[in-house]
Amino acid sequence: MRLRLTLLVLALGLPAAGQRHRVEEINAEKPDGKLLQAIMQENDAAKRTALLEQFTSEFGQSKDLPWALEQLQQAYVKANDADKIMAAGDKLLAADPDDPEAAMQCLKAAEGKKDAALIKKYAAGTSAAARKMVATPQPKEADEVTAWKAAQDYAKQVDAYADYALYRAALESRDPKVTIDLAEALKKVNGQAAQ
Repeated sequence: MRLRLTLLVLALGLPAAGQRHRVEEINAEKPDGKLLQAIMQENDAAKRTALLEQFTSEFGQSKDLPWALEQLQQAYVKANDADKIMAAGDKLLAADPDDPEAAMQCLKAAEGKKDAALIKKYAAGTSAAARKMVATPQPKEADEVTAWKAAQDYAKQVDAYADYALYRAALESRDPKVTIDLAEALKKVNGQAAQ
């Protein structure tokens, strides 16, 4: 049973390349394991989202919570629900503050709402997480270098997007105070990137 369940996790549960969080092992004899197993076996997007919501509310201390939140945020992105994207993203960032993808999805949701304060908040977090990823040293193992280079390239693009989001919001603002505030935030983010 254990081997079969491990194969199921490998076949259905591991996130696609580029996702940060993974479920390592499921114990289907425990309530959280049963729910994870149900999530991974569910093909209907709405039912899967409901199961993910149930998991995040019932098992807030689980080691697999970041995986569930990442899946949930992606489901909300597909549904284009900005408030839920940011809510799931905030929880995920509380568990993993260095997750540039979660921060960037929150930033995009804030842009969709045209909320300057949220754009400023999430742009700073997105840039910081991306810069932290760029600062990671190159691995010594040759088979890990390609993935590291791809992560570096992605992080640089995410950091540039955060700058762009602030710049665009400043340009689109009709309130001079908001424009100045966003321009100052952009200057601060760029100043930190130069250090």
